[in-house]
Amino acid sequence: KIMRYERIKDIFEFRMSDPEHLKDIIGSAIDQGYKKNWYLHASNEQTTSISRDNNKWLRLDILQNFVRKEYYNITKAECEVRTKDLWINIYRPGGIQNSHVHSFGDDNILASWVYFAEVPENSGNLIADGIQYGNEGTLLLFPSTLYHHVTKNKSQLTRITVAGNIIRC
Repeated sequence: KIMRYERIKDIFEFRMSDPEHLKDIIGSAIDQGYKKNWYLHASNEQTTSISRDNNKWLRLDILQNFVRKEYYNITKAECEVRTKDLWINIYRPGGIQNSHVHSFGDDNILASWVYFAEVPENSGNLIADGIQYGNEGTLLLFPSTLYHHVTKNKSQLTRITVAGNIIRC
C-alpha cells in the first residue's frame, strides 16, 4: 500500500495552552543538556543549539505530540508521522540565525516547526516570506523548504525556542 503524505504548503500559527508550564519543561531540558554535555552547536558566539540524536528529551513530548496532531489535522495523512531533529535554540544578547531551510534535500522531511518559549521585547523575530513571527507561547508549523532567519537579539535577555522537523513514518 502506498501511503499518502503531504508537505505543508502554508504557515500555521498556534497559541499553546499553559506556556509557563512549557517554560519550566524547556528550562529543565536545557539544564539536563548542559549537565550531560549533549551536542552543543554554536552558530555564532551568542547563539547555542542543544540537540540529541535520539530525541529523548525530558518531557518535550508535549510539543512533539501537538505538532504531529496538527500536521494530521491539516493534511489528513494516511499514516502517523513522527518528529525528528529536535533542538533548543538559546539566543543570548546579539544572537542571530542566518537564513536556512530544514529540508536539506531530504524528501522525508514533510514540515518544520518552532515553539517560541521565551521572547523578551527586542530579542529578535523569525522572518519567513517577509513576515515577522515570534510571539511568546506560540508554535509555528511551516514548509521545511521555506527559507527563514532570526533577527538580532537587541535585548539584554535570552531568547529561547524549540524546533524540529516532521518526517514520514
